[in-house]
Amino acid sequence: MEADQSMPETTCFNSTTPDWAPIERAVKIAGLPARICGEFMWMGEWTEGEHAYKHIVTRQYAHLRIDTPAVEAAQAVHLAIGHIPTKAADHA
Repeated sequence: MEADQSMPETTCFNSTTPDWAPIERAVKIAGLPARICGEFMWMGEWTEGEHAYKHIVTRQYAHLRIDTPAVEAAQAVHLAIGHIPTKAADHA
């Protein structure tokens, strides 16, 4: 899976009301400290329920839904922060 550096080619569904639950869930699943959430900017909800979060240092995006499968959510966060897990245990 490659890091996603772009935004979808669609009109933003919601650009005014941030939802931090998907990134908070993904960070927790990834086994990272909650403070990592503060390293992300909410960029919008591009389709109903799909939120884009941009990492402030790497500029990589994590596209997440509240129901994104656990391994996928953890991998999206690790890729966005520039850390690629080496073991399946890193996703637990």
